[in-house]
Amino acid sequence: MEERSKRRRGGRAVALEVWLGLRKVQRLTGCTTKTLYTFLDVLEPFLVTGCTSKEIKKAEKELCGRSGANVIKLNGCVDCTHIFEPDHEDTVCPHCGHPRYDDDGRPNEVGFYFPLRDQFNGLLSIPAYRESLLHEWRRSKSPSHMSDVYDSPRWCEKMGPPTARLERVAIQGCVDSMPAHNRKNAGSVKPLQYVVLSLPPWIRYKPKHMLTQMLVVSHLKGDSAKKYYDWEATYEINDLHTTGVRGVRVIFYGMTLDTPGRREILCMQKESAFYPCPHCVHT
Repeated sequence: MEERSKRRRGGRAVALEVWLGLRKVQRLTGCTTKTLYTFLDVLEPFLVTGCTSKEIKKAEKELCGRSGANVIKLNGCVDCTHIFEPDHEDTVCPHCGHPRYDDDGRPNEVGFYFPLRDQFNGLLSIPAYRESLLHEWRRSKSPSHMSDVYDSPRWCEKMGPPTARLERVAIQGCVDSMPAHNRKNAGSVKPLQYVVLSLPPWIRYKPKHMLTQMLVVSHLKGDSAKKYYDWEATYEINDLHTTGVRGVRVIFYGMTLDTPGRREILCMQKESAFYPCPHCVHT
C-alpha cells in the first residue's frame, strides 16, 4: 500500500512537470489550451505509467488550486451598464429589458474576471513572498535622494510610513488591447493587469510577478467597457482597500494608461472629438 502511494505521488509530480512544460510551449507558440489537450490525447500511448492525460489534467487543477486561480464568467448587457453575475438567473436585463442571450442561447457579451482576493490569499500564504513585500522597510535610503516610488510625495500621502510588520501593499494598474493567444488572427482582448509596487524593483516588473484581474472584449468602448471596471471596484477593490486579506490591505495606488485607455477608464469623449469638454457637448 505504501509503495503504491509513493508511485502515485511520483506520477503526480511527473504529471505536473509535463503540464508546466506544455504551458511553456504555449507561451512560446501562442497555441490555445484546447491544442494542448489535443497533444495530450495524441501522446497518451507514449506517456509513462502514472502520467496519463487524466493525471496531467488533475495536476493542472492542483496547480490552479495552489496559485489561488479562480475565474468568474461575467455577462454584460449590450444596451446598458448592467452586469449579470454567474449566480444571476435573469435572462433579460432588469434595467433595460434587453435579452441576456442570443437566439442560440449564447451570452451576447462575455468578460472573464480573476478575483484579486483569491490571488493574494494564495500569495500571502507563502513566507518568502511576504518577506519580499517588506522591501520598502528594509531597503537603504537617503533623505536627499528619490530612488523609488516610495520616496514620492504621493506615496507618502497615500500609503503612509512603512512598518516592520506587513500591513499594506500597493498595486498599480494598466489596461490595453493585445492579440489573444499572441496571434493577430485570433482577435483581441483587453487585460487589466497590476504591478505590485511593494515588491523589490528587480522583480516587480517581471510578467510572472504581475497579476491579471480581468479580460474585457476589445471592441467595447465608453460606458460599455467602463461598467466592468465599475463592477470590479464594488465587487472587491473597495473591500480590499479597507479590510484587505490575511490582515494586509491592498491599496489601489494608481493606473498607467495611454490616452485611449484614460478615455475609457474615465468614460471621456475621444481625444479627437469636436467638443472641448471630454464629458459633455459644451463648446
